[in-house]
Amino acid sequence: MTPSHQLDLLTDALLYYGRRKSTDLEVQLIQRRDKAEKVWSLAEEEIFAVLKEPLMCISERDIQQWMETKIEVAQPAHLKTRPTDTVPRWKRNYVMKLTKFNQLRLESDFQAVERHYGIKQRWCQSDEIFQSTLRDLDQEVRGHLILQAQNEARERVTLLNLKRTYPDGQGIAIRLSKQVNTCNRRLKKIITGYNGLQWPPQTTKFPSHLE
Repeated sequence: MTPSHQLDLLTDALLYYGRRKSTDLEVQLIQRRDKAEKVWSLAEEEIFAVLKEPLMCISERDIQQWMETKIEVAQPAHLKTRPTDTVPRWKRNYVMKLTKFNQLRLESDFQAVERHYGIKQRWCQSDEIFQSTLRDLDQEVRGHLILQAQNEARERVTLLNLKRTYPDGQGIAIRLSKQVNTCNRRLKKIITGYNGLQWPPQTTKFPSHLE
């Protein structure tokens, strides 16, 4: 089978799969809803059975806390970024400039911001408002960069696995190689941006460097 025939066959298979999925979508949704209702009913029965046991000092509040803990563990903490509007833009910029102040001496920029927002005394790094803003800023910036890096890494692995199915020199293999190189450049840029941050991680959720 020639490479063009392979490509045609894969295309036909994907089109057929897409048509089947769209045709069976309603049935699949109903089946999944029925399955979810059965699992929910069974889970409730098991929970009530546990609560009725005399030697088990467990309340519904305990179970709720376990569920919340499970969700926290299932989702990596460094990906739970705050919404971008939790830290006002001017505070973000002000704190970022303060972290670089000793290196760049941006006195005129500070004075403009302080006059505009009525800051009578320049924030010190030991001030609570500086620390809280820096924590929020760190959560947003590092969480966003790590999320981007993980997405790029997953895409890179997918492309590499797909590339292995085609002989070297084939047109589609060459295109996949270019996409892998593009993904590598984006990933390197993200890592450089993370490692170039001017402040250390504010929590143990984040590594100090990415490699």
